[in-house]
Amino acid sequence: MEVFVPRCILMLSIRLGEDLVLKWETDMPALIALDYINDMVTETGKAAIAYPEVARRGVIEKLNKSTQAARDRGWKVFFVNIAVDAHCLPAESQLRTALSVGGACQIGTPGVELAPGVIRDQRDIVLRRYRLSAFRSALMSYLTSVELLYVCGVSTSLCVSSTVREAFERNIPVKIIEDACAAESQDIHETEIKVLSMLAETVSSDQLIQ
Repeated sequence: MEVFVPRCILMLSIRLGEDLVLKWETDMPALIALDYINDMVTETGKAAIAYPEVARRGVIEKLNKSTQAARDRGWKVFFVNIAVDAHCLPAESQLRTALSVGGACQIGTPGVELAPGVIRDQRDIVLRRYRLSAFRSALMSYLTSVELLYVCGVSTSLCVSSTVREAFERNIPVKIIEDACAAESQDIHETEIKVLSMLAETVSSDQLIQ
């Protein structure tokens, strides 16, 4: 079944063993917001090593400004959140050890829910992923064609970096919403942004609303 609307096609499709999936086939941009969840961006989060920078930089406010600007333009907004168990990450990785020991970002826990203050519209899509990149989710089941991805998240050096790099490999142009991202420190954030600037353009949330 296909329903035609300006510049895009909305399709309902059935995936084996899953509910109906709404596909958004479009040549418009989309915005991907990564890991604005309790365990990552709240003061008491179990993996919130970037929280001081999230608070200092006003990251949540800038995220909300960016997502609203995207909605106002008719772009699709995706919240793509990590949620893992003991089998999702390589056994030898320090990340797996850190998350499992602290009980952080575990499937089915409050820690993987969107944090207070993060504004989600009923039109937004929330996805779970099991690795760092947003593409390690059902994202491409919803987004079959896109002219540009806007990416932001916590942390800059892990999920944002992995998503931008994979988008580059997939020949998808990317813009990083720099002031809606944070890492463990400003130095780490700036260093990673400098590296990623070879693969993607950086913009601010203010530029997005202009």
